[in-house]
Amino acid sequence: MMQRLAALLSVSVLVLLVANPAEANRRALFKSPRAFMGAGCEAGSVVVAGDNSESVSVLFGKYDAGRSSRSGTLRTHCEFSLPISVPPGQRLSVLTAEWQGYVKGRGGFSRRYSAVGPRQRPWRVDRYQSREGMNYLQRDDMYPREVNADCKGGEFNLRINSEIIAAGNDSYIAVDTVDLHNQVVFRLNWVPCQ
Repeated sequence: MMQRLAALLSVSVLVLLVANPAEANRRALFKSPRAFMGAGCEAGSVVVAGDNSESVSVLFGKYDAGRSSRSGTLRTHCEFSLPISVPPGQRLSVLTAEWQGYVKGRGGFSRRYSAVGPRQRPWRVDRYQSREGMNYLQRDDMYPREVNADCKGGEFNLRINSEIIAAGNDSYIAVDTVDLHNQVVFRLNWVPCQ
């Protein structure tokens, strides 16, 4: 009799987990980025991989600046919104953005993140110089305490503003998919609320 009861309970728990897998494995997830604006992320020039997961990649096809760039301008920008779905009882501990690109000559890369509300964070600015050309990787770790601070869960938007500048007529800078390695990758680390 006890074996039947144990087997019945095991099957009941398994059915509940299969019927509602979100309850069994709830975690913070990125949704698909939206509201792309700017010459660096025109419609049809951006590919997103990994939405509805803890890591999302945004691949750019036209995010470059310089006289030899697709646009022919020395300054190009891109801004977009990245929704984050956080279940009740979870809180973000670290949000990481890794930007990959290429620069030849002198160039600059600026970006700013705002997590919730009108409060703006300062610009993060990096300058590069390479006569022969080089790949760059910029890693930004953020600690957005305001995202789900009350542990109630919900959907929150991370707003990303970015800009690249080619400093001089012979300079070129890109965040794009020329070699399929230039991209921005966002990652979530989360912790249970205490």
